[in-house]
Formats: sequence, structure tokens, C-alpha cells
Amino acid sequence: MTPLASESAPRPRRQSILLGGTMPAFELHSLHALDSGYGGDLDQWMAEVRQRPEPVVTIARTTWPLEENRYRTFPQYLDDLKYHELPRMEIAVATWLLESSKYRPFPQYVEDLKYRDMVLLQLAREAWLAEDSRNRQFPLYVDDLKYTDIPRLMFALELWKLERSKYRTFPQYVEDLKYHDLSTLMPLSTEWKSGPCASTTFPSFVDSRR
Repeated sequence: MTPLASESAPRPRRQSILLGGTMPAFELHSLHALDSGYGGDLDQWMAEVRQRPEPVVTIARTTWPLEENRYRTFPQYLDDLKYHELPRMEIAVATWLLESSKYRPFPQYVEDLKYRDMVLLQLAREAWLAEDSRNRQFPLYVDDLKYTDIPRLMFALELWKLERSKYRTFPQYVEDLKYHDLSTLMPLSTEWKSGPCASTTFPSFVDSRR
């Protein structure tokens, strides 16, 4: 039996605000329902959102509903993010979501990190996530580290993660080592790791070898 044309024709896929994927209709409606400051209807809102870059929409649909004060419509919020580099935003969203207080709207939070070296941000994120108590907002935490050169940060981070008790925050740990040349610290770190690392901190071990 030949199937009816209406049965054999492929069904059109529902358009998504994510240009390369699908977004459930309920999520679209939920975002639009939250957008009390937007003056247009759902179709107009969707048309505006579709004009924005897909990666920006992906991140913004996670952060915008969590904003304590949605002072911008969702399309305006997307515009605030569209000129930021995607890797920078990916680092920022991972930390902003964990901030105990959303003290800055996410677009401003990304702006705080705009001029920071990407390797610095990656190292700072790794350390910040490993802190026993994240009592320093991530952009300020990055600022605590920004004057330390990258090789020293990489060296200190490896050792700090080995400390059984994070007796100092990572920026404080870096500070403890800043008056010692890296050429001096590297052989001492090898000795420390092969011996008393369980009984003394590395900065204390270094001080004992002066």
C-alpha cells in the first residue's frame, strides 16, 4: 500500500533559538515569561534572540534566569555578552554559578575578567575551585595573582594541590614563596616531595633551608 503523502512527507523540525540544535518549547516560553521588561510578543522575542550568536545564547539562557535583578531584557542581555571571547565566558560562567552571592550581573562579571591573560584565568579557576572555602570572589582572586608570572604560578599550583591541608589560600601560598627564585625552589620541591612533604608545608621547608 502506498502511504499517503501526508504520512510520508518529513515533518518540519521546530525552530530553535539555538541555531544548531533544538530547544524545548517550554524553555522558550519560560524564558519569555521571565522577560517582564520586554514589550513585544513571543514571536518577536524569538526573532530577536535568533539573531544573536548561538554560543552566547547557550550561556545566557543559563545565567539570565539566575540574576537577582533582571534589569535587562534577554535580547539586551545577549547584546551585553556578544563581543566577549567564548573561552573567557566559559571560565566566567563556571565560577559565577558558584559564587555564593551573585554580587555582579554576569555580563559585568565577564567584563571584570576582560583584560586578564587567559592562562592566568585557567590557573586561577583551577585553584579557586580547589579552595576549601571560596571566600574571595573570583575576579578579585584573579587580581591577587595577576602580578605573578605564569611559570611561578604553575609551579606553585602543583605543590599547593599536594598540601594535605590547604592551610593557606593559593594566593597566600604564592605570596609565601615570592622572595625565592624559581631556580632555587625547583630542586627543593623535588627533595620535599621525596621526603617530609607529609609533615611540613613546602614554604616552611624552604625557609628551613635558608
